[in-house]
Amino acid sequence: MPKDSIFNAYSASYNAIHTKHLPPGISHEQFFVQKLAWVREWIDRKGNQSPAVLDFGCNQGELTEAIQTLYPGSQVIGVDEAEESLNVARKKALPKGTALNYHLSLESMDSSLKFDIITCFNVLHHVPISERKNVLRSLQDRLGPGGVLLIWEHNLWNPLTRYLVKICPFDEGVTLVPASWLRGSSVAMGSEIQELEYLNIAPPRLHRFWPIKAMERLLRDLPIGAQFRAVLRIKG
Repeated sequence: MPKDSIFNAYSASYNAIHTKHLPPGISHEQFFVQKLAWVREWIDRKGNQSPAVLDFGCNQGELTEAIQTLYPGSQVIGVDEAEESLNVARKKALPKGTALNYHLSLESMDSSLKFDIITCFNVLHHVPISERKNVLRSLQDRLGPGGVLLIWEHNLWNPLTRYLVKICPFDEGVTLVPASWLRGSSVAMGSEIQELEYLNIAPPRLHRFWPIKAMERLLRDLPIGAQFRAVLRIKG
C-alpha cells in the first residue's frame, strides 16, 4: 500500500462508497461475510481455536474485529498504512474483554511475532508492481510453522471486474494482479500455492442456492469469476 494512502480520504465512508460502485443488489457486506467465512474455514482446518492472525491491509478493522470477537483467545493484529482508517478502527465499540492491536506497518511490530494465518485481502493491486514481491516476502517471513497466507484479489480476466475497478474512486490507477504472477512469485520465494480458485461468477448472496454453489465449484479452476483467492504456504 502506498504510504500516502488514498484510503485516508475514505475512512468515514469506505463501505458505503464500495457498495455504491457495485451492481444493484450487491453490497460490501456480502463480500465481507464471504471473506470472514473463508478465514473461519481455515481456522477450523488448522484445528486451533486460538490462532495468531495478522490482517494485513485491515482498513477500518472490520475483519480484524470479527475474528477477535469470534475467537476471543486469539492474538489478532491489524496492519494498514492509512492512519485515518486505523483511527476509525480504534474508536469502534467492542464487546467487553476484546482488545485489538493495530499498526501502521509490519516494521513497527515485534519482529519475533509469527502467525498461523495471515490475510491479505484486496491489497496487492494497491501495491506498486515493483514492490509486490517484497510485500509477499515480508508476509511470508511472518508465518509460523504450518502457517498460511490467504490472498484474495480481483480477477483481471473478468470484464465486469475491470469495469468496476475502473469506476471505483479508491481503485484509481491500480494494476490488477494476475494469478500467474502469484504462482511464479511464490516459486521464486521458496513457497508454494497450496490452493487457488476463481469465485463469484454469481454474486455471493446467490451462493446459498445449490445450483449456483455447484456451478461455482465446478468452474473454480477457470478464470471466469470476479475474484480469485489463493493459499500460500512455505514449502517443507
